[in-house]
Amino acid sequence: MDLFSLLKGLRHHLHAYPELGFQEVQTQAALRSALEQHAHIPPANFRSCASTGLVVDIDGPGCPTRCIAFRSDMDALPMTECNAKLTYKSTEAAVAHMCGHDGHMTTLVGFAIVLMQKRELLPKNTRIRLLFQPSEEENPGGAIAMIKDGCLEGVDEVYGYHNYGFPLGQVHVLPGAVMAHEQEFNVVIHGHGGHGSAPQNCKDPIVIAAQIVNAVQTIISRSLSPYDTAVVSITQIHAGQVNNVIPSTATLGGTMRDYDPKAALTIRKQFEAIVNGVCTMNGATCTISFTEGYPAVVNSVKETEIVQEIAKSCCTLSTDGLPLMASEDMSYYLQERPGCFYFLGTKEPNDPQVRDLHSDQYDFNDKALPLGVKMFLKIAQHRLGCTLYTDNEFDKMLHA
Repeated sequence: MDLFSLLKGLRHHLHAYPELGFQEVQTQAALRSALEQHAHIPPANFRSCASTGLVVDIDGPGCPTRCIAFRSDMDALPMTECNAKLTYKSTEAAVAHMCGHDGHMTTLVGFAIVLMQKRELLPKNTRIRLLFQPSEEENPGGAIAMIKDGCLEGVDEVYGYHNYGFPLGQVHVLPGAVMAHEQEFNVVIHGHGGHGSAPQNCKDPIVIAAQIVNAVQTIISRSLSPYDTAVVSITQIHAGQVNNVIPSTATLGGTMRDYDPKAALTIRKQFEAIVNGVCTMNGATCTISFTEGYPAVVNSVKETEIVQEIAKSCCTLSTDGLPLMASEDMSYYLQERPGCFYFLGTKEPNDPQVRDLHSDQYDFNDKALPLGVKMFLKIAQHRLGCTLYTDNEFDKMLHA
């Protein structure tokens, strides 16, 4: 079996048996088995990390003094897959790989296989570390647990990618912020309810909620510089039970996204001022709570320039569509070590399959796997100053 077929089979297996964050027991076992069987990595080179994660080291001769890490996420989403025609669709109720983490894991396994075939050519005192991370989807995420468990000890640089619905064969990357910081909010408006026929006797929390929805839209346009980019979205409103009763409370929920801590602070302060002000003006009170999400993903300049040059050598490089307003806990690794997080396109022209992340009809494009492995390989070769494969050797081996 050629390597591409092997990887495609592994990816389909991982897709069929998804697991949620910090529950990736079968996933961890499947990865360990594939790495032992196909990459021939000795058991001593594995260690569990953050419970269901894996750290795997591939060393050149001698004692490692330089280490480059490559990260993949492992978990699936708590949602039902609607890809009825997929032969490998999720077998788990309300759990599915609708974000492509099955493809990310498979890429890292493929990278390990090609590395181990030329392990004797790795420079002395070098190490490549594979980070299989649980629970990216659920805040506070698995990255913090991995780091606390020592996954970055001895690591000099860290790299990773995420698939996205950019054109297949493209790498999209920028230095600086490429994904947003996120914080979520919940507001409970405490008014005074009553009969729907007598609103004059009430402090209507629904009317107050509507005023807040409109007022917070001014935060971005009137409190931030035109050079800042941010989003405030109210995504939930809940109030009332029957049609002839004005309720006493209403709740709002939503998300704020930004790339700059100063902008985040301004947004939060203005949000609190507006909500409190509107409630006071209407004779109501409120409680406001915030949940901090992941920090912005910020690529270091030098390492990103290297990734850009590598992308130019083997595919199409682009900055279109960046930075994204989505968030990712890759941010924690890049706060600790220099490195780069980039995006691999998966969408073909007239593609019948949905490639938009978190859609219930999404599926990772297997055709992106060869470029995913090749990018990791070329980054490793550049950062360790070696040539394990020529482009022709790599392409011939993968049979993509």
